[in-house]
Amino acid sequence: MSYDREDALDYHARGRPGKIAVVPTKPLDNQRELNHLGGATAIGPILVGMRLPVHVLEEGAEVQDIVNMAAVAVIDAQQYEAASH
Repeated sequence: MSYDREDALDYHARGRPGKIAVVPTKPLDNQRELNHLGGATAIGPILVGMRLPVHVLEEGAEVQDIVNMAAVAVIDAQQYEAASH
């Protein structure tokens, strides 16, 4: 099954049902605390369902967030290039 841009936009316009949600069990002061919850590093969001991935940086992203997203984008580009040959 393949999806096009309109399918992806329609899916995301429908709201929350069927999507993953993270609900913290303790108060968090900012987005950065949520990203490092449990000692993990979150990288994203990455929009899927398009022909190619779309890498999104949030407003106020810190340098490490930008570096992490750039690394993911490079890997995606390398995989795309390898698959097209």
